[in-house]
Amino acid sequence: MDYKKAIEYVVKRRADEIYSAQVLFERALEENSALYETEKELKKFTLAAAKGEKTDKAELSSLLKKKTALLKSMGLGEKILNPPPHCKNCSDKGILPSGAICGCVKSLAINDGENVTIPLRKFSDADMTLYGDTAARNAEVFSNVEKILKKFPNNKKRNIVLLGGTGTGKTFLAGCAAEFALSRGESVTAVTAFDFVQRALNYHTTFDDRKQSYIRPLLDSSLLIIDDLGTESVFKNITLEYLYTVLNERMYKNKLTLFTSNLSSDAILARYGERIYSRLFDKALSYVAALSGDDLRLKKR
Repeated sequence: MDYKKAIEYVVKRRADEIYSAQVLFERALEENSALYETEKELKKFTLAAAKGEKTDKAELSSLLKKKTALLKSMGLGEKILNPPPHCKNCSDKGILPSGAICGCVKSLAINDGENVTIPLRKFSDADMTLYGDTAARNAEVFSNVEKILKKFPNNKKRNIVLLGGTGTGKTFLAGCAAEFALSRGESVTAVTAFDFVQRALNYHTTFDDRKQSYIRPLLDSSLLIIDDLGTESVFKNITLEYLYTVLNERMYKNKLTLFTSNLSSDAILARYGERIYSRLFDKALSYVAALSGDDLRLKKR
């Protein structure tokens, strides 16, 4: 779903809920004569106020309380009179007073199922006994990643870099991070490095209305996961340039990015250069850890 459609959805949902509440209220007026008479008296007050006439505030307050009590007795409650918006920031308009797109729209557009292409997991499903001698060390990595997610954005870490050999659970842990963030209502984009490059390539070569849809989830998601860094093709003016741009922009906007890779830190430096390496391995802003052990995919479960 692109941002325009997401805004249209938010606005229409709000209009539909207000209309539904109005229909229920009108039906309640037909079914309850006391409520009907109370509402008629309240309309007199509204008309008098519009004409600038003085009104009895005590009587008005009494009528409003009576109306609320009557609605409550019918199982409707006050929310039928003014259904609260889903988003307090934009009041379900999709656009903030500043003119920027609201976060609720970004979450709706991003969390539409197309931007999470790795399997979702849960931290509670991790079986550390499979790691054998390295269980304690790897359990600490899982725990540290979960702590970062729980504290974010009220911490300094903006990057998580998970290194290790094939089948050591890096993608599993990334799936845990994605599921945890989604369960807290955060927007998540979780893609392979190959998919990341495809999106960058599409953005670079598209010049119609679809252009922004390729890059925006990568920039706007609260959590971006790029799985298996180092397996993607390196296209001139595409791969390194867009990886740097996305990484740098997300760090600037205080968003969280998680990378997994089979490459060593030295191999990452050689492949991606100093600019990207220095951001990935920034000691103040990045949590870097390695999962170790045998290939879990080859073990019996």
